[in-house]
Amino acid sequence: LRLRTSAATAGEGVRAGDPVVVRFRRGPLTIEMQGKALATAGFGDTVAVYIPDSLRRFSGRVMGSNAVDVELP
Repeated sequence: LRLRTSAATAGEGVRAGDPVVVRFRRGPLTIEMQGKALATAGFGDTVAVYIPDSLRRFSGRVMGSNAVDVELP
């Protein structure tokens, strides 16, 4: 478990197939895992990511260069 904040700037994003850090958020808790972007997207856009450890796909918002946030219910 690693907590981290980052200041993302406009123009950062992800490309399809690139490894990304996926941050799962629920309230004050944040968990980071390695994943893969399934599409190309810019900062603030929604993108699908695949997490090999769980064999699942999630949808999240691009929050910086190779970083995607997923809000959990």
